[in-house]
Amino acid sequence: MGFCRLEVLMSSEYAFGVAIPSEQAGGLSTLGDLSDCIWRKLGGSTQHCLVGSVFYRMRRAIAEVCGMRRSEIRPKTQMRRLRGNPRRIRRRLSELTGLALPGLEQPRWLKDLVGLDAVLATVGVCGALFTWRAFSCSTAAFIVVTSLVVSYAALLYASRPLANTWPDDCRTVGDAARVVLGLNVHELVATGAKPSRADVWRVVRGIVCDVGRMRPEEVTPETGYARGLG
Repeated sequence: MGFCRLEVLMSSEYAFGVAIPSEQAGGLSTLGDLSDCIWRKLGGSTQHCLVGSVFYRMRRAIAEVCGMRRSEIRPKTQMRRLRGNPRRIRRRLSELTGLALPGLEQPRWLKDLVGLDAVLATVGVCGALFTWRAFSCSTAAFIVVTSLVVSYAALLYASRPLANTWPDDCRTVGDAARVVLGLNVHELVATGAKPSRADVWRVVRGIVCDVGRMRPEEVTPETGYARGLG
């Protein structure tokens, strides 16, 4: 398992609005080196914690949207326990905070159903094409293929409103604040915000996880930057 070094570098440069020359990038041995390089380019702040700022901004909005006291909303508060419809909560949080939030996901059972329908549709299409070639039943094959494709598209469309589950990496409000920081760090830095060393590492780790399809526990500051594939 690995990640594309170039994609991680370019995504990190864009996220923080910095440029790392090729000769400097070539001297980075670990992901911690990459993170520290970006942190120093941003001024090496030790006074700010952007994830904390994002959390407090989200907490104020959650209190207003969900009718909860701020003291009830802690970093370990489960997102699924917020009062109200998740779709409405997400929309209002984005409006009140001015931040991009991660999209909601479909329940596990619905994902499995859509996946099963995709498999059945694929098998049906292959069977219809085989019948068409073997027995020249072009009309019947066309009807079968069209019906399967339409039914699958209809299921996908009908299931969209059922996406009302927070992603796995947003189980708690604290988790959500870290994800939201990663989604908005470019805009925050552009307005003059100075991320801490820990903030920069969280974002870099998130980028590596996305690019390499890796779990957060697999990515540490000691992970070799040369481990990337390409």
